[in-house]
Amino acid sequence: MLREGLVPGKAKILFKGKGDRLGMPPNLAALTSPVRAQLVNDTSGICWEAVFSAPFKKQDATTFTDKAD
Repeated sequence: MLREGLVPGKAKILFKGKGDRLGMPPNLAALTSPVRAQLVNDTSGICWEAVFSAPFKKQDATTFTDKAD
């Protein structure tokens, strides 16, 4: 989900993914702060990026949930 921000810096992207093409580390519990996530559109080359700092909302071996800085 991608929502335009009415104020600069307030856009919102909600991303959920799974599968072999996602390119995630095998154990999400091993991630250390800060975590940098990048989403790249292979067709247009557009890239979105967010940085997440500890403490995270949820972090275990298979799940990472947080709000970007």
